[in-house]
Amino acid sequence: MKFTPALFALFLGFGGLRAQETEKIPLNERRTTVTIWNQHNGGFNDRGSKVLNVVLITKGKEVFRKDGVAIPWERGTDTFVSVVVPSVPTDTVRVEVVESINERPGLAEIQFVRKGKNLAKKKTVRVNGVWESHPGVTGDTLTDDITTSSKHQHGYWCSPDKEKAWAEVDVKTRD
Repeated sequence: MKFTPALFALFLGFGGLRAQETEKIPLNERRTTVTIWNQHNGGFNDRGSKVLNVVLITKGKEVFRKDGVAIPWERGTDTFVSVVVPSVPTDTVRVEVVESINERPGLAEIQFVRKGKNLAKKKTVRVNGVWESHPGVTGDTLTDDITTSSKHQHGYWCSPDKEKAWAEVDVKTRD
């Protein structure tokens, strides 16, 4: 069985998973959400994000923006936040890291779920950069369906230290 963020939320307190939702979503209600998984850099526990901006872009224009979204971070724990967004045509989901752990931003996964389907899965990602150009922590990992950063340099993205970090995922919906 494939676990979704909503299903994981049922198990909070079990297995060290923590979540924060900006709005409580009944499990039987389907809304468009952006779920962002944080990272902790494998066993090093020295990277990740604290505060994000979530932006939806259509035809080059911003159609939705939510600033100051707190994303939980805990040493050695996979955490996420889900943001309810409008169900409007969307070309790009942009996540901007406003505050990070030790000025070392990064994320594990960005999911854009509409009608129960993750439209970001395996889609093209653009990022501001990659930590020391390391091939194990590239932007492509943000849509690889790996939501954990427990394995060192596998399945998560590290932005260059002390940079304004951002990631954009092509989702191209037409409702």
